[in-house]
Amino acid sequence: MKKTGVVTLTYGNRMHLLGPVLDELECLQDIFTVVVVCNGITPEAMEQLESRASDSHKIVLLDMGFNSGSAKGFKEGMIEVEKHSVDYIWLLDDDNLPDPEALNILKEEYAKLAPRYGGKPFCLLSYRPDRSRYRLAVLQGDPQAVIGPDNSFLGFHWKQKLRKAMGYKPDEQTSESRTNTGQVLVAPYGGMFFRKELLGEIGYPREEFFLYGDDHDFSYRITQAGGAIILVLDSVVRDLEVSFHLDKSASRKRISSRFFKTDSRNAIYYSARNSIVFEQNFVNRPFEYGVNKYIYLWALGFAMLLRFRHLWKFSIILKAVKDSKNFYEGL
Repeated sequence: MKKTGVVTLTYGNRMHLLGPVLDELECLQDIFTVVVVCNGITPEAMEQLESRASDSHKIVLLDMGFNSGSAKGFKEGMIEVEKHSVDYIWLLDDDNLPDPEALNILKEEYAKLAPRYGGKPFCLLSYRPDRSRYRLAVLQGDPQAVIGPDNSFLGFHWKQKLRKAMGYKPDEQTSESRTNTGQVLVAPYGGMFFRKELLGEIGYPREEFFLYGDDHDFSYRITQAGGAIILVLDSVVRDLEVSFHLDKSASRKRISSRFFKTDSRNAIYYSARNSIVFEQNFVNRPFEYGVNKYIYLWALGFAMLLRFRHLWKFSIILKAVKDSKNFYEGL
């Protein structure tokens, strides 16, 4: 039996989310080790986790002692799980609740698909229904649909916005029969499934990213090396909490942005800075990129002025834009 090790990361006190995830992982026989990275958790959460670990032969606690960010947290978790006798590694966020058959489906698909890629880096990705863009990328046969068109700035491209305003809706099915798998360009940590040898080929997450975008930077190395990230739609992992940049409740207003959906300075700064750094991989027309940049920043500044209580965030975003250049050059 091939053994699977799980790495998950938690912070603060999120046991109301992590608890059900750990319960499900305990029920899966193929799960050999569950490394829980404690990224600055409360004493109450630590007490609950220590109690769970003492009653389980699977759970391994890795206490960072402070919130080290997702990049370092997942990196240290991967290093820890490699020490155990596992064949596969499955990365999950602390609110990612797998369906009972999600892991078996991944292993079956891996056995079928891996021979196609020979010695190239290769991983699978469970489907998280909240991330509809990933499903659309598979149904369209367009791996880059998960991040948007080239020369976009923070996800904005004026041509794409114009087409949407004119009522254009992309086809969700390009073939006669439904497909279960398809390639995507990048992946979030939550749901990634691979043989542990992959880490020797592409390395670990880069701590410099701290949080936000570090998962794209990490996973994109698979694509850059000529390998593949395959989304498996039937392997379902459900988000118990919606990430701030995916929250649709704040998008009903005519003027909206992911930056309206959080008041966390770190979330705003690192989300902006790291997104700008990563999107440099897809800038092939600097002038077009510059146009998108200035239209977006002008529109965002105007929108924040109208919704005045958010205006303080604009200076943080401008700092992130400025810092992104030095950060990119230093990588």
